[in-house]
Amino acid sequence: VSDIYVSKGASLSFNCFIKGGNNNIHINNIHGSVHEDAKFTSTSIISALGQVRSENRINLLGENASTKIDMLLLGSKDSLLEGLTKVKHSKKNTFSDQKARIILNEKSKASFQGKVRVDKGSDGTLANMSSKSLLLSNKARVNSKPELEILADDVRCSHGVTIGNLSLEQMFYLRSRGIPEVEARKLLVSSFGNIIIDGLNKYFIDRAQKMMSDYF
Repeated sequence: VSDIYVSKGASLSFNCFIKGGNNNIHINNIHGSVHEDAKFTSTSIISALGQVRSENRINLLGENASTKIDMLLLGSKDSLLEGLTKVKHSKKNTFSDQKARIILNEKSKASFQGKVRVDKGSDGTLANMSSKSLLLSNKARVNSKPELEILADDVRCSHGVTIGNLSLEQMFYLRSRGIPEVEARKLLVSSFGNIIIDGLNKYFIDRAQKMMSDYF
């Protein structure tokens, strides 16, 4: 459990990398309190063969507080991955952005549950949530559940969920340019996950890209 307090006007980025073997069970909880004019960014990149549950519960407690939560879940073999996020907007003019990208192969399973709660009187809230999953096997399974609980009137909140396979058209295009099938798959899968990785600084980008490379 990581308890994080971001005081007025402060800014913090917290990066979590989780790897594990078949017999590992990992539970990670991030609890954040973000105050006036403060910013908190949480990025979790998970590539495990066992079981992982990663939670982010963030409270925006001051005006103009903001948070960004990014998750990349990489599942293979019989892994079971769970991602949970909950952002509570308690004051006016707060901002949150949640992105989850899930890539599953073989018999792996994953679930994502994201929630945004906007308290009464928290006008001016802007909240976005996006969950996209890429299934590389007919036996992989994913469940995504976005939730919005809005008790204020003047807000802008959105959410979106997509689940799909590799695009045959994109595969055909890359192969028609002389790229072997295996490399074409790697390019498409990497580009899908890079929306999360590209937001990191260079040191963490290198580490995240290595995890993505090891995934293949």
